Amino acid sequence: MQTLQPKNPYVRIALRRAARGTDSSDAFLDRRTALQQLLDLSRILRHICWALVGAMALRAYAPDRLTQDVDIIIHARDEQVARAAFTAAGYRIGNPLPISRFTAHPQDETGYSIDVLVLSEPWLNEALA
Repeated sequence: MQTLQPKNPYVRIALRRAARGTDSSDAFLDRRTALQQLLDLSRILRHICWALVGAMALRAYAPDRLTQDVDIIIHARDEQVARAAFTAAGYRIGNPLPISRFTAHPQDETGYSIDVLVLSEPWLNEALA
C-alpha cells in the first residue's frame, strides 16, 4: 500500500523529523489498546472524502489515549450526504457538540459514536487528499 505524501515540503520535513511518542518504546507505540475495533468508515461514507482526527488519529504518533468516540472531518458540501449515509448504516444523528456539527450514534449503543466536524476552509481539499 502506497502512503500519500503531503504536497507541502515543510510538512514533509516535519513528518520526517517527528518523533513518535517521545520516551515511549516502539513496542509500546505499536501495541493497540483500543477498547473496540474501529469500524471501516469507508464502507459507510463511500465517495465522501474524510479524515480521521482527534484521539484516534493521534494513536499513530503517540501513546494511546482512552477515547470513547471517533472524530472525523469532512467538507461542508458533503454534510447532508454524510448524514444520510450514517442514517442508512443504522446510526442515529444526535445534536451538535461545541466542536462538531453532528454526532452519529450506533443504534445499539455498542461501538463508537462518530463526531463529525464540518469545515469549508480553503486548505481542506488538500488536507483531505
